[in-house]
Amino acid sequence: MTTITPEPRVRVRPAAGRRVRSPLDGRPIPAEGAELPDDAFVRRLLAAGDLEIAPPAEAARAPDAAAATGEGERPAAAASPIGTPRRRADRD
Repeated sequence: MTTITPEPRVRVRPAAGRRVRSPLDGRPIPAEGAELPDDAFVRRLLAAGDLEIAPPAEAARAPDAAAATGEGERPAAAASPIGTPRRRADRD
């Protein structure tokens, strides 16, 4: 049995004033950053100063104070019986 290890990835963004295309699809890498394979091509762009390591994405960041204290959470919607349409207010 062979084990497939996931390809290492790194979150990068273009350096200030640079426009760098993604090696995956050819589109420009957004200023917010993107996950790219941690390969020789990306490492070369990092070494040349065209790319820089980006902070983690919003979803990966630690929760804010309101979420940590439980404030602002909505109660879970009750399950609707099969065949009964849910009201718009009950939808997530």
